[in-house]
Amino acid sequence: MCDTFVVLPEKSNGQVIFGKNSDRDPNEPHQVQLIEAETYLPGQEVKCTYRSIPQVKSTNQVLLFKPVWIWGAEMGINEHGVVIGNEAVFSKVKASAEPGLIGMDYLRLGLERASTALEALKVITSLLEVYGQSGNCGFNHTMVYHNSFLISDTSEAWILETVEKHWIAKKVNSLAAISNAYSIGESWDLKSDGLFEYAKELGFWNGKTIFNFAKSFSDSLYTSFGEGKKRQYCAVNELSSKPNVGVRDAIHVLRNHHLENYRISDSLLGNDICMHAGLGPIRASQTTGSLVTSVSKQNIDIWFTGASSPCLSMFMPYQFGFDHPIINQQPGKVYEPDSYWWQQEIMNRLAVFCNNKILSSYRNELFDRENQLLLAFEPGKELTKNEIQVLINEAAVESLLIRDKWKKEFEKSYALSNKNIFHQIAWKNFNKSANLKIN
Repeated sequence: MCDTFVVLPEKSNGQVIFGKNSDRDPNEPHQVQLIEAETYLPGQEVKCTYRSIPQVKSTNQVLLFKPVWIWGAEMGINEHGVVIGNEAVFSKVKASAEPGLIGMDYLRLGLERASTALEALKVITSLLEVYGQSGNCGFNHTMVYHNSFLISDTSEAWILETVEKHWIAKKVNSLAAISNAYSIGESWDLKSDGLFEYAKELGFWNGKTIFNFAKSFSDSLYTSFGEGKKRQYCAVNELSSKPNVGVRDAIHVLRNHHLENYRISDSLLGNDICMHAGLGPIRASQTTGSLVTSVSKQNIDIWFTGASSPCLSMFMPYQFGFDHPIINQQPGKVYEPDSYWWQQEIMNRLAVFCNNKILSSYRNELFDRENQLLLAFEPGKELTKNEIQVLINEAAVESLLIRDKWKKEFEKSYALSNKNIFHQIAWKNFNKSANLKIN
């Protein structure tokens, strides 16, 4: 389960603001990977997660935010300011586990091969019409689905929704959000040839009423239990209430819990935009990584957590052309002490049963420093290359220092807490599977 949104320049002081939470299995490490631009010889192929396809002459520099074992990505941005987020969507058409191209592969291919949002849409759809979509996308269990995408660049954005080899697309007006539910109804701008005939063949549309893609293809069971429409509405409602949306507002949306005094271990459902795993199939996913970008023709600013639980993690700044200490770290599939993702994971798991007062104090210190960084990178601020690199380094170091400062307080609170039995069982199993000992 994931949530993705975009705000266009007319509602964001000239920037395109993009945000996404990647919700995956709680033990699935999230990697931030920088892939350099490259040129290739004729006839070369590229190996994606499960299969190879012909490579193109040249590819862009891309920054990917991805499950560590997947070739593609849940979200990413390229050197031209094209940003893409991918969502699982559930159709009445059964998705296939046969190894093929998965939605995350299409996302990376779009970023590597396109310089605008519309180009990326065309890259994805042209390949989709040839290869279709199939393959397991789950880490600890088999998970298959169809895919939707939110694609933006320096001036516009598109929603792309797919089912097997077919697709439909809608250009975004002002702002939009997508989640784990089809959202394109009767209004659309582009589609695959034969989509109407395909819907009629399957008995999903009678050919007489106005065609509604979401109504025709949505699976009601998965779509309802995933509560994607609720989270989509929440994101749109919060963004629409702001006269001008900035990076700070986008981060706030990604940290959203629908309860004012939210406690991680209280809810059995927990299908918030900032998602925390718990017991059972309905609360199986967790936000394992988060991204916000602010893009214009003049700048590409990137903010990411490189860690799970955005409500407990600092958004750190980055720009292409600079170094970052956690980019290209490859966290292991089980706990390893040298990985930033796993180090922060200890804090985030202690927090599940931590006293809300301690959590609030920790967040205040973490977010105060984050706010100072946001002020330094506000549009219009002129920073030298050296100043940018110093701020990037300081953010990574200070997030660790703040974490280490509060770790003992978290451990004390964890030991004394009155633990919800259902969450205690769930997290005991998660930690055991990850070879992670929580004191």
